[in-house]
Amino acid sequence: MCGILAYITDKEINHIKISKIRDLMTCRGPDNQTYKKKSFGKKKLHLFHSRLSIQDLNERSNQPYVFNNYILIFNGEIYNFKQLKTKLNKKFKTSSDTEIILHYYNIYKEKCFELFEGMWSIIIYDIKKEKIVVSRDRFGEKPLLFFKKNNEIILSSQISYIREILDTNQKLNSKKINSFLHFGYKSLFKNEETFFNNINHVEKSSILTIEKNLKISKKKYWKLKTNKEIEKLSLKDHISNTKKLLINAIDLRLISDVPISLNLSGGIDSGAICSIASKILGKKLETFSII
Repeated sequence: MCGILAYITDKEINHIKISKIRDLMTCRGPDNQTYKKKSFGKKKLHLFHSRLSIQDLNERSNQPYVFNNYILIFNGEIYNFKQLKTKLNKKFKTSSDTEIILHYYNIYKEKCFELFEGMWSIIIYDIKKEKIVVSRDRFGEKPLLFFKKNNEIILSSQISYIREILDTNQKLNSKKINSFLHFGYKSLFKNEETFFNNINHVEKSSILTIEKNLKISKKKYWKLKTNKEIEKLSLKDHISNTKKLLINAIDLRLISDVPISLNLSGGIDSGAICSIASKILGKKLETFSII
């Protein structure tokens, strides 16, 4: 879990405010907090990142990460980054999944997000073309919030970062609150609204492009497709395929340079993950239960 914050504005940010924001972001990324400022057309782009180190614990993988004409801040994990590195067959400066994002963006541009398997909120600043590309993972696992008002744009992991950088409390979204009180937690992600006006979630499996004149375009890069051929398979085939997919999915998610633990709920899902990780994949894991 890392923290990201991008702020497009005419304003400067003083060192006291920068320090406060970095301190606030520590809870999401205790290992490193970094700030960088760049020109964005006639405006300024303020980039903040707080890092929880999982892949490549070396400071060379800290963010904002720069490669060629691109700057990246990113929260999440690209599970298949080792396979993606092998396909490029070149030397890399780090052993992280961070670096692979910009290498693939450099080659494939926005098509690269279709090749990633993982969970992410990604912000890439293309310095040469003066545009910002924003992507959120297929199922919206990693949070990414969007605020736009008075020719300012903020992209953030948390609402508290937006409140801190604007130094004001946002007005409550009474419609969203009423919906939650009537229909419960299942109503939370029926749309992109949050409990605050002018703050919305970036849509899952989508790409936002922000031009230097603040013109914004959006497109979907993925949607769930049904496969008619699957209906022809036997029950035995379905069981075999499901088992293979589950083992592969768990194996990808256990790649880490730090120790891994599992939370056990007492249900089938966490029990299956634990069993496959230990008995099939040979991993030695710590487990925790909350009673």
